[in-house]
Amino acid sequence: MTAEADNKPIEPTSRKAVAMWLEEAIQEARRKIDSGRVYDATNERVRIDWMKALARLINCHRKVLKDAELEQMKEDIEELKKELE
Repeated sequence: MTAEADNKPIEPTSRKAVAMWLEEAIQEARRKIDSGRVYDATNERVRIDWMKALARLINCHRKVLKDAELEQMKEDIEELKKELE
């Protein structure tokens, strides 16, 4: 897997990779929701399912970003502790 922004290989288990995959999935879900044509109830049901998937993806993406922020804060606190010693 490569990052579209920098075309560099990324570690599949990294937080950056997960965030990127989620961003791609969010874009695809939005495309499916926005571009779909509704001709019958079945198609509308599929669109609703994509909306639900989009909500779950956004929530998961938010959690990944929050975890990254918390990890950075933890590292910053550890550095400050070392400076105070």
